[in-house]
Amino acid sequence: MVRGLAEALSGAIALDDRTLEVLEFPAVIDRLSRLTAFSGGREAALALRPVVDRDEVVRRQRVTAEAVHLGQLGIEVSLGGARDIRSLAERAERGQVLTAAELLDVADASRAAVTVQRALVRLQPEAPLLANIAGGIGEIAPVSALINGAIDDSGTVRNDASPELRQIRHEVGKAHDQLQQRMQTMAASSSLRPALQEPIVTIRDGRYVLPVKSEMRSAVRGVVHDSSASGATVYIEPMAVVELGNRWRELQVQEQHEVDRILREISEVVGSTSADLIDAVNRLSRIDLAVAKGKLAKELDAQELHVTGSQGWLREAPGELRLVQARHPLLAGDVVANTIIVGG
Repeated sequence: MVRGLAEALSGAIALDDRTLEVLEFPAVIDRLSRLTAFSGGREAALALRPVVDRDEVVRRQRVTAEAVHLGQLGIEVSLGGARDIRSLAERAERGQVLTAAELLDVADASRAAVTVQRALVRLQPEAPLLANIAGGIGEIAPVSALINGAIDDSGTVRNDASPELRQIRHEVGKAHDQLQQRMQTMAASSSLRPALQEPIVTIRDGRYVLPVKSEMRSAVRGVVHDSSASGATVYIEPMAVVELGNRWRELQVQEQHEVDRILREISEVVGSTSADLIDAVNRLSRIDLAVAKGKLAKELDAQELHVTGSQGWLREAPGELRLVQARHPLLAGDVVANTIIVGG
């Protein structure tokens, strides 16, 4: 097994799944994945495999070392709000309309990416490789600004998302107030009071109704929308308010159409920037993975490996692996470290 490991590191072969299982590599990766901040980073962690390219080995080591260094400086790279919205961006690109909640996820991911980008670019002297990853995030700030300007935190499209929506909602409110006031007046009417189970107004099937005693249903002319389980009560919409109810419902339909139009327009913008959004999530995933590696390195009290020169842990040729005071990362407690030199 050790010979196979040395050959793999010299570029001769790649480690197969069986060898990785014996080394308990999947268990180490699982532990790493649990330190990530969002699903994109977790996916990147679980997809990790050993590499045999020397330059890539060095690059990965340096990225992890930068994350460790930032941790030692007390600098936290926050990925709060990060979401894996790649599938949402792809759907929007295909012309699908995203829901308000899905668009809020897009806005959160965009804002998180921009926040991480700005933070790491400022830290370029301390973490140049991480800054380079973050610096490649595209111009996606306008996407989150557009979404948050049109949709509030509860997922409701704002009144000022369009002049039409503001006007329609004003009319909806006015029609509702007129309808409710008329119903309250009828419920309190002395002429109808004997026919009612209670002097209250309720809603059935989206229509305002009065609870009328079954035996006195003829006393209230109108449309029956429901009845109680016992049959003692029927819920009637009085004819005197049917037109008001119709107007209220028509305005609600107009409101929904305008909301749908707004969501469609915003989804089109998301679709037009899908490549940048997907790339941003990919970059956030790489940064999340690097931060998780830094956390795991701290937990394990791990040291950066050196890959250059004859004193390093991997010589250029013919290939030599040096593990100095090494221990398995899953072992805890009083572990006996070993120094192993293979190859050469």
